[in-house]
Amino acid sequence: MTDRLTPVQPRCSPLMSVSDSSRATDPASAFASAPTQRSVQRVAKPSPRRHRWVEEEPEIPFELEVLYEDDGIIVVDKPHFLATTPRGMWYRQSALMRLRERFGEPDITPAHRLDRATAGIVLFVRKPRLRRTYQTLFEHHDVTKEYECLAPAAPIVRPRYGTIERLRRPAVFPLLRRSTIVKERGRLQAFEVPGRVNAQTWIDIAERGVESRERWPASQG
Repeated sequence: MTDRLTPVQPRCSPLMSVSDSSRATDPASAFASAPTQRSVQRVAKPSPRRHRWVEEEPEIPFELEVLYEDDGIIVVDKPHFLATTPRGMWYRQSALMRLRERFGEPDITPAHRLDRATAGIVLFVRKPRLRRTYQTLFEHHDVTKEYECLAPAAPIVRPRYGTIERLRRPAVFPLLRRSTIVKERGRLQAFEVPGRVNAQTWIDIAERGVESRERWPASQG
């Protein structure tokens, strides 16, 4: 997948201590209550914690479409290149901050995440107490997730882990790839390991059309 956005280096203020934060614009202050005199005095005390505020960031020129909402949840179609939550150089240009600004609700929180370069459905909760309930659905695989991506038509013949099967021999495509995919905390990419299959990937030629071709049952992983 190619990021077609022109890279722009954001201008960020130098690292500063909390005691210096009153001289900078804190983007999160839009959702914070006005501090009392006593709380201001506490913030002014020296602290070893340091912060970096993003003062300028590129605008992501894609809309965040709300597909469904009720008193408890908001379901959106996140576009490519829009981060789910603030991270690094991205703050206001994230799905979370757009929703908080749109609805004026600072408690909106994602129940799960998608990578910035990945477009798709993301579920947000309006009440923090609901987050764990929906996260459990994902942990217990009660929610079916399905991904699609474009890749070079050069499939691996003998994968290191898992299996790959031609579904319409002698044609090369479509293929069914089965493997065990895990994600470790602190490691950016998921990876394959030996073990019980928890992911299935249908591989086909894109020109045949995504909507018209046969679909394999979604992975339970």
